[in-house]
Order: sequence, then C-alpha cells, then structure tokens
Amino acid sequence: MFNSSRILTYCCSVCFCMSQFVPDGMKDEKYWARRRKNNMAAKRSRDARRMKENQIALRAGYLEKEVRHFLKHNLNSYHEKETRFKRSSQILPSENLSEKKDSFCDLACLLTEYGTSTRDRAAEKGESGSS
Repeated sequence: MFNSSRILTYCCSVCFCMSQFVPDGMKDEKYWARRRKNNMAAKRSRDARRMKENQIALRAGYLEKEVRHFLKHNLNSYHEKETRFKRSSQILPSENLSEKKDSFCDLACLLTEYGTSTRDRAAEKGESGSS
C-alpha cells in the first residue's frame, strides 16, 4: 500500500512528487534552516493569497454598490420621463372631451357646408359658362 517512510506532497498544481521522510537523527541545522525557509515562504504565500482575496472582495463590493446606484438613478430617470409623458399625453376629462367633440362636429359641418357651397358655385359657373 503506502510506504510509511515516504510522504505524498504536491510540488505544483499539476503533478505530485514523493518526499522523503527524514528520521530524527538526520535533522541537522541545514534541515531546520530549509524548514524555516519553507515555512516562511508558505506563510508569505498564504498572506498574499488572503490579501488578493480581500482586495477582490472589496472591489466586488464597490462595483456592486456603483452598479446599484447607477441602476437606481436610471430607474428614477425613467420614472420621471414616464410621469412627464403621461401628463403631457393625458386624456382630457369627459366634460372637456364632449365640448371638443361638439366643436369638432361644428367644424366638420362648416367644412362640409363650405365644400358643398363651393362645389355648387363651381357647378353653377360651369353651367352658366357653357350656356
């Protein structure tokens, strides 16, 4: 199965290698210096990763807030435009509408009468001119 003298470690994200187990008798000053150096490098790496994660989280929060503000501003702008449009194109109250209908009918009658009278006059001129 698994040899107790070897420990499985990853040297990169793609592959892994087998590191050798070091017995207590062989742990000299060189070994401990290498361990301290590796531990400090691992700590720096973890700290750098945490810092990047925090920066990303702060940036994401800032962008979310900015987008929310932008959308809220645009939504308010569209509501104002909609309100102005509704006010400008609002249907007149019914009493005013009936008055407008009456005046429109009167105008239509006048135009019809004017058109009829001008046609009659043109017809009369044509008949009188041909006789």
